[in-house]
Amino acid sequence: ESKPGGMLILLNICNCYFDLKEFGNALTHYFKVDYLDHKNFRAWRPFAWCSFLVGKFEQASRYYQKILDKNPTSLDFINAGHTQWAMGNVKNAIKFYRDSIVEQNDNGEMFDKTLTQDLDDLLNAGISASEIPLMIDQILYDTEGE
Repeated sequence: ESKPGGMLILLNICNCYFDLKEFGNALTHYFKVDYLDHKNFRAWRPFAWCSFLVGKFEQASRYYQKILDKNPTSLDFINAGHTQWAMGNVKNAIKFYRDSIVEQNDNGEMFDKTLTQDLDDLLNAGISASEIPLMIDQILYDTEGE
């Protein structure tokens, strides 16, 4: 990995495993990237998301916090919210979901679309199917009053 381009090759391997939905293998390689270069911001997002997808919620939460402390996007807030929700921290999830709408500066349309797209991932994380529309309604209702 110390050769020129070694880190880029390693990141490409990570991304290939990620694209193949082999999240455990991807996570192993992202961990190596982080170990070799713990300031490599490019690896944090997929590392955090893979951690979430394989049920390593505490690890995902730590990486989302690093991302949120640095340069967060609306999607980062949503994914941090997913992680908190899966950990049973509903109040924190709501806060992050609201932050995503503020960051996006919209009426919650992206939030609604993203949660709908992430439905299977949320269910796999142990979130009840009956809770998802309630969360969407809660966040969108709160947004209407602002």
